Amino acid sequence: MVSLLSTENIWSRVTRTEPEIFKKFEKKQFEFIDPHGDHLTYLKIYRRWVKNHYSDKWCKENFLNTRALKLAENIKTQIHDLIKQLDLKICANFYEKDSLYSRYKAHEKILEKTELSERVLKQKEEYQKEILDLFDRFRLALTTGFYFNSARKVANSNQDYLLINEGNIVSMDLQSIYTMKEDFPECVIFTELSGTSIVRGMMKLVTKIDLEWITPYVGKMKGVDVFKLAGTEGMKSIGKERGREERTKEDEEEKKGEEEKKTKVEDAKNRYLERKKLKK
Repeated sequence: MVSLLSTENIWSRVTRTEPEIFKKFEKKQFEFIDPHGDHLTYLKIYRRWVKNHYSDKWCKENFLNTRALKLAENIKTQIHDLIKQLDLKICANFYEKDSLYSRYKAHEKILEKTELSERVLKQKEEYQKEILDLFDRFRLALTTGFYFNSARKVANSNQDYLLINEGNIVSMDLQSIYTMKEDFPECVIFTELSGTSIVRGMMKLVTKIDLEWITPYVGKMKGVDVFKLAGTEGMKSIGKERGREERTKEDEEEKKGEEEKKTKVEDAKNRYLERKKLKK
């Protein structure tokens, strides 16, 4: 999944200028949809590509970007090589304190205790909240990595979402499976946010999550310095300086506007007095 997120769009670029081809493209997109989200849809496409022996012809028939998939395969190999060099015992000191990892461990303990399969336990009412199927575990892993990119649906709105860490209003990408199906979850995480502060942001690569999964992270989000995290602390001071300059400019324009308004009022008053004198 990480390798697929490190490439360009795995779909080929198809425009609406050729309606017939675009209809075929949309049909192929629907064929690959995984109901659990955009990330698992990407994974489904990758596995189908592997099953079809990495075929360029298969990619072309399904409007897929061969170059992006091949790059993802190359990155996957590099990641595997890097993982072999890691000391996972050191990593454990960090992820064992994570709330979602604790949730996963609780799931494992129930399996060990009951010696029943996940499928059987999932059907039992008393275990439905504790037992995690394969898709739940995948979504938990995504949430652990992308909790900062979380959003919840705005009340009384079908398509508007509120970023949990910033409070900005964003919308769903038109290529998301949720937009295509017109089924918008209450809470989601996303990989990328496109757009600017002027144009409403758009969430790309979206997956449904449970709101309770995000709750333990909310307090941490507020204390994160995103500039420091991104290694762009200098940009923070530049942003502050620009903000001061903009406020100063706004103050000057406001002051100038007030002076012009005062001058106009004074001129109008003088004209009125002059007309009054002439009448006498």
